[in-house]
Amino acid sequence: MAGKVDGTTVFGSDVQVDGMLMASVEHPPTFGGSVASLDDSRARRVDGVVDVVRIPQGVAVVARNTFAALEGRNALRVDWDP
Repeated sequence: MAGKVDGTTVFGSDVQVDGMLMASVEHPPTFGGSVASLDDSRARRVDGVVDVVRIPQGVAVVARNTFAALEGRNALRVDWDP
């Protein structure tokens, strides 16, 4: 417990590995939904974004850090099929 109080506890989100990338996933608004159309041009221009990938669960933005992944995801323009 003391480690949580004084900040010495190491959590999974604290771990950094050389070359590590982060991802943020935009999920469909309905269960079983899928991407009808995707404009990822703005997301790809976010500094730190490495790639934008369609996955069965939605669209993943892969970036060099968490902030860039989240900013890239927010920049996506996705139309969903139900």
